[in-house]
Order: sequence, then C-alpha cells, then structure tokens
Amino acid sequence: MPNGSKIWVAITTAGFSCTLLDLGSLNADAALVKKGANQWSPNVAPQIHERRESVMISLLVFHPEVGLFLFDTGSCEEIISSWDKHTIECTPRRWVKEKHGLPAAIRKTGNDINDVKAVILSHLHMDHAGGLEHFINTGTTISILSLAVRLVANSEPKIPKFGATNPSIKALSGSVGRLRKIPFLRGLKWRTFSQDIFEIFRGVTLHRCPGHTEGLCVIEFRLPSDETFIYTSDLFHVKENYEDGHPQGNLITDENSWLRSRFYVQHLVQRTSAMVLLGHDTDYFSRFTRSPGWIS
Repeated sequence: MPNGSKIWVAITTAGFSCTLLDLGSLNADAALVKKGANQWSPNVAPQIHERRESVMISLLVFHPEVGLFLFDTGSCEEIISSWDKHTIECTPRRWVKEKHGLPAAIRKTGNDINDVKAVILSHLHMDHAGGLEHFINTGTTISILSLAVRLVANSEPKIPKFGATNPSIKALSGSVGRLRKIPFLRGLKWRTFSQDIFEIFRGVTLHRCPGHTEGLCVIEFRLPSDETFIYTSDLFHVKENYEDGHPQGNLITDENSWLRSRFYVQHLVQRTSAMVLLGHDTDYFSRFTRSPGWIS
C-alpha cells in the first residue's frame, strides 16, 4: 500500500498499531464451525454442549488514492424483522447499537460513515454484508467477486437457510433469492471482478478461496513498512480451522476446496511472514489490544 495508508482497527499488537471495527458477536453452536462438534457415541457420558462466541469484524482503511473504504460491514441493525426466528433463537446476537452499529463503530475512529468511498465484501452472508443497508442510494461503490453475486442470485447449493425471511436481507444470507427481484440490492452501486487474484487497489489484493462459499475472498494488505496483514474472513471461522486443519461444520460447502484454500493461505502467510486475523475467532481478535491506532 502507498505511503500514508492506514488501516483503522481500534487494536494494537507487538510491532504495529491497527484498528478493527468490533460489530458485535454471534453465539453459535460449535457444530457450525467445527466438523463433528457436539456429536458423541452412545457409550460416552453426557458432555457439555460446546458453543462459540463469534466476533463480527470489519476493517476500516484509509488509502491515499481511494480515501476511506471498508472490508465487510457486519450484520444489519433490525434483525428481529430481518432474520428468521430459528436463527435469532439458536444463534443469538450480542450487539448494542451505540457500540457495535457500523456508523457508531466508525465514529469511534474519528471518521464518519458518510466519508466511506468504497466497500469490499468477502462474501454475501448476513454477518458480513448486512451493513450494506447504510449505503443504499449513496453512490458508494460495493465491490465483490462476480461469482459470489451469481451464487446468491441463483441460490448457492449446500448452504442451509441460515438467514432471513425479509427478501432484502434473505439474499445476503446465502438463502434463495433473485437479485433482479430485490430493490434493496438494486439501490447499491455494484462493481464486480472475476479474477481469482485481484489487486483492487495498490497494495490491496483479494484472493478467491472457496470452501466456506465458492465466492469467498481473503484480503491481503502489503504495508509501506514492508509488512503484510491478511484477514481470512470466513475461510477460517475459528483457530482450529486454521491451525489444526479441522474442517468447518455445517457452514462448509466443499471440504476438498476448503482444504486446498487452507494450504494456499498458509503458504501465502509463510511466504510473506504475514500477520493473520481469522474470520470470527475471539482469541485471535483479542491478540490485538484495543487502541485508537492503526496499521500504517
């Protein structure tokens, strides 16, 4: 990235400052993110049912050639009217508007959501793309892999109906939905790309890494300090996925593709000595101490 670039993340760690936007969390059954979790043989004594707190993350970036842009946007605000009751009951959201709402989280960095010039999405699921509601009819550019849009428009196979009854949000969950029928999505200024490896801005590269969804992208930042920062989004929900190669549970669409993507990202991290942030893992998130700093 050019000199003068900043990644706001309200977080610091040894060797650099950065800031992630904390957009709340989901309390999920571990079986969603770890294959075989909460499944025991009949002769085993009763076990504690494992659940995982899954933080929702967005990156706020200042690029001197672009201005402010976001990578992912968290969930929508009004989930009661947008998500189905099973999702709300089984995967409750921990969220306070004044703290975790996207506009409020951006204000904490000293910026304003109206100053965001572009949004990049890792994929079109409800906990990453719900915040698009703040950019309807604003002219803000929304960039995403074209394959991800096609998959949602035609109903992505193998993804459970883990989302919403409201058709505007339903398409953002991976459930059935046709883009041409959804005014919500037509009110956004889309910019799609088709390359598996795409340098969207100078020093900012997107890598298509299928497995969780066919259209998921990992983002890589090459910093002016010659350091590299990689956010994997939902290719790896939790550290067991990344560190141990433990496949995702019900949220995986293609395990073979996921294993190949894991090898690809691990090689990328090794080759660049990158700092890594996983999609929802609270331990990785907590390694970054809260601060008003930035990666620069």
